[in-house]
Amino acid sequence: MLQDFNNCIVSQRNEVRRRRDDLSSNPPTDAAALAKMVGEARFLRTTLVRVRPGRTGEFEDLLKDIKRAREQASPKVTTLVSQSSTGQPGAVYYITSLRSSLGELDPGSVTPLPQLLGEEGMQKFNKVGSEAVITTDTYIQHFLPELSNPPEDIAAASPEFWHPKPAMTMKAKPKATEAGGKTQ
Repeated sequence: MLQDFNNCIVSQRNEVRRRRDDLSSNPPTDAAALAKMVGEARFLRTTLVRVRPGRTGEFEDLLKDIKRAREQASPKVTTLVSQSSTGQPGAVYYITSLRSSLGELDPGSVTPLPQLLGEEGMQKFNKVGSEAVITTDTYIQHFLPELSNPPEDIAAASPEFWHPKPAMTMKAKPKATEAGGKTQ
C-alpha cells in the first residue's frame, strides 16, 4: 500500500512548527479547553507570514501589541501563532483562528484591527508590514470528518460532526412490468 502511495507523489515537504503562546491571543488555558475549541470548529483561517531576515524582533513586537489589544477587547477572539522551526526558508509565522462557521470569517464578526490598535497602532502595523514582511498568504480550510480521525477528547466536543451516523439506505422498489404487474 505504501508503494502505491509513493507512486502518486510528485513532491513532498516536511516542516516542524513551534507554538508561540507568547504571541497568541486568548489561547485556551488547558488541554481540555483546546480540545473543545478544535472539536467545535469547522473552519480555520491561517495567514502565513514570511519575515525579512533580521526583522523578526519588530514583527514579534507587533504581534505582542495585537495580542494585548485582543485580550482587552470584547468579544474575546482566539488567535494562535506558531513559527516554523525547520522546513521553511527564513522566518515564517502562522497566524490561525478557528471558527465554527464561514460567517465568523466575515468582516464585522470580530473587532477590526484599526479599531483595536487605534491610529498610532495602525501606523506601526503598516510600517512593520511594509518594511519587515516579505509576503503573506491566507488559507481558509474546512474540517472533513469523513477523512479525519480526531482524538476522542476532540470528537467528544461535537460527536454528531466528527462521528456522523451512516445515512440510511432505501430499499429499491420492485419494478413494474408492462402489464402492470410487479417483477421480483
